[in-house]
Amino acid sequence: MSKALSISNKIMSLKGRILITDLEDNLCYDAKGNFSFFRNKKWSVTQDENEVFSIRKKVFSWSPTYMVNSKIGNFYLKRKTLSLKRKYFVHDGKYKGTTAEGSFWDQNFTLRSKEKVIAKVNSKLFTLRDRHAVELVDETSEAELMTVIFMVMNQLEKAREAQQQKQKKLQQQKSKKK
Repeated sequence: MSKALSISNKIMSLKGRILITDLEDNLCYDAKGNFSFFRNKKWSVTQDENEVFSIRKKVFSWSPTYMVNSKIGNFYLKRKTLSLKRKYFVHDGKYKGTTAEGSFWDQNFTLRSKEKVIAKVNSKLFTLRDRHAVELVDETSEAELMTVIFMVMNQLEKAREAQQQKQKKLQQQKSKKK
């Protein structure tokens, strides 16, 4: 029997918060954004009040790139550009070559390390928050942490894209008024 987690955005949080729980709704990981005027927001993820990793988007890069400092090592995650489906790669570190590939509609993800499936992620439909169910195929603590890292980064990517869409709509509305 594989372990299962659930990841969701917390509603009405100014700095941003992502909760990762088990099936009984016990908090396993807590991701919080740190407010910053001059740099990209740093997200700290804790487990039992101890930071297990932090993640920050790299400012100048052709494709979305996230720098990760974790207890399993430092590395960066990069999204493949010009692709119909979301696909992320781990560069550097122990898990170099690990991938997360999404479905065409961004509802499901599969995490693989050296062609071995680590986790399967399914989006839960008809919920108020962006919620995903995670099935950990590899139940080691390192594989679990790598899965949480990918899912937090995916939530950050979706939030960034939603913000860009919102800004684009506002600009279109302003240009129509002129």
